[in-house]
Amino acid sequence: SAEFREFIAGVAGRLTARCDLKGKRILEVGCGAGEFLQLLCERSGALGVGFDPTVVEDRTLPAGAGEVRLVRDYYSPKYADVPCDFLCCLSVLEDIPKPYEFASLLRQILGRRAAGGYFEVFNAFRAFAAGETWSIHYEQCNYFSAASFQRLFSTAGFDVIASGGCYGDDQYVYVEVQTNADRGVQSYS
Repeated sequence: SAEFREFIAGVAGRLTARCDLKGKRILEVGCGAGEFLQLLCERSGALGVGFDPTVVEDRTLPAGAGEVRLVRDYYSPKYADVPCDFLCCLSVLEDIPKPYEFASLLRQILGRRAAGGYFEVFNAFRAFAAGETWSIHYEQCNYFSAASFQRLFSTAGFDVIASGGCYGDDQYVYVEVQTNADRGVQSYS
């Protein structure tokens, strides 16, 4: 919808300015067709790499002064050498069976790199409070509130720098994170 496109454009604009993404290397996990990543790269002149097993084929797309490379695969340690200054992941963690292990793995892959990040999921707390049972899907094996989503990332080794609700009566919750390059990262295996 036009309303959702305006929301996503606002998120991209806010992140580009707040996280100083100009000329950076952005990585998106669960990028779908790459629209959000492409928008971030268009606004910032960044180089982006998106990972998603549903990508039709590996390809590179123009994005203003930047570009986006889409990879038809899951993001995993085999891609640890892909440069990343900023990591994003929207509407994916609801569908990952072990979200703590996944967030910890992302943190481990980033290692001692200083990187920012943005993660966003469906706000289950709001849906449950409003009795919106139509919002519950069998594909979603995890449900988060703003507090539980923030705790997930802080426990996984990220520094949470902002969090809250967003989009139409807080339909989603988000966290903005930063890695602390000086802190050791617990290994996940």
